[in-house]
Amino acid sequence: MSKVNGGVRAAVIAGGCVVLGVFAAAGPAMAKSDMSLTAHSGKVRVGQTARLSAVAGDDGAQYQRLCVERQNGRSWQVLRCVNGGQDGVSLTVPVKITHKGRTNFRAQLFSTDARHGHAKLDRTSSVVAVTGR
Repeated sequence: MSKVNGGVRAAVIAGGCVVLGVFAAAGPAMAKSDMSLTAHSGKVRVGQTARLSAVAGDDGAQYQRLCVERQNGRSWQVLRCVNGGQDGVSLTVPVKITHKGRTNFRAQLFSTDARHGHAKLDRTSSVVAVTGR
């Protein structure tokens, strides 16, 4: 193999690596969603009000619905929901604690994309507990 052919071959390989590197660095465009649920106090006296705050967003969804729920036995009871747009959504829910012991709460984010228009469950938060004392 001559020096010229070897140099051309090296240039082609180097050029191919640069092109592959550019595509790998760009990566796929993916929508991101995030959510958090917090209790302003983990322990509340029975009869007092606990405040729960939820914040969520999905940058790939045209419309969003955020709901805060309380566990009732094996099922979940919706306490309050709010609708939002592409900028995300937040919700604060006051909840009266009626008994001693642990009460579990969670938040759920539903989103609608532009193609289908049907709401789908996007994500569910971790459970947050408030203890009545």
